[in-house]
Amino acid sequence: MSSEDNSNGDARVLQMNVPTQLTNYRAQTKLRLTLNTFSCAKTWYSINETNGIFYVGNTVTNTLTEVKIPYANYTELDQLTSELQDQLMIAIGSTSPTLTSVTVTYNGGDDKDYQNKFRIVLEPAQPDIKFVAFSVSGDFQALPGSNLQTALGSVSIAGKYNDSDQVLGGRVNRSTAGLAEISQLIELFQSQYLIDSTVCKSIYPCNIQTNDALYLRITSLPTHNIESTNLSTFTNSNEMISSDIWAKILLPSDTTTDFIRYIDPNDNFVIEVSGSQFTSFRITLTDSKARLITLASPTQASDGSINYSLSIKVEELAPIGLSDIL
Repeated sequence: MSSEDNSNGDARVLQMNVPTQLTNYRAQTKLRLTLNTFSCAKTWYSINETNGIFYVGNTVTNTLTEVKIPYANYTELDQLTSELQDQLMIAIGSTSPTLTSVTVTYNGGDDKDYQNKFRIVLEPAQPDIKFVAFSVSGDFQALPGSNLQTALGSVSIAGKYNDSDQVLGGRVNRSTAGLAEISQLIELFQSQYLIDSTVCKSIYPCNIQTNDALYLRITSLPTHNIESTNLSTFTNSNEMISSDIWAKILLPSDTTTDFIRYIDPNDNFVIEVSGSQFTSFRITLTDSKARLITLASPTQASDGSINYSLSIKVEELAPIGLSDIL
């Protein structure tokens, strides 16, 4: 099957009807469906709307200004320094007119330290500025009527549930419940306020690739699998829930790889359904947080540019003795 030519208008979603006259499986039997092969061209960017958005907070004006790392297929983190420098100059300059320069280095700049961290220097010192990121799957729930609730209104849907903290090696706000001011938000970086400058550093090693795998989710058939709630966008509780994940296809560690292949070695991804249930397929291609794989352009999904192919092995499992009767 291929999702390239798909009548539902989104090549990330493979939806097929299975005519019963073609399969004619007996109602008393079960079917074992095994993902046999999967292939997909990597036509999305390493930095995109799921991991490239964070915010400049001003603790005096209680405003949040969005910063977008330009979406592109970066292969090395040091490629982000000039882009971050430009975007931060624009974002901070719009809320703090005293700013004269922003300098961003990675891995210690010329004096290499190989710690895989960013260092951002703002001149002159900007004591009212802090960087924040969000990974909130539900509602913000800031204190009603507060300055923070008003400021959070400027946070985009993509920026609200983002992995930019992993790219930039920082901390993230997973909840804003009950908070009232921007000053209460967790800072993305470790910041030091000097007389003539503000120095912000990554806290943890940074990562250009924030999604470890492609997740095939099948919503038309029961998988009988379970997953932790952090693999879903619909709940914040720490527990196990029923899962629609059928398969997890690991992405290559080499970020320059432009094609992803999977050949089943040993019946890794299997579901069993009754013959009467096998009437349709609906499979979505998502990341680890149940978000559809992001697009490089708005029409990419409808144009079929971001598509995948797979083959499924179907085995009919007859109950003991049924094959003799039939």
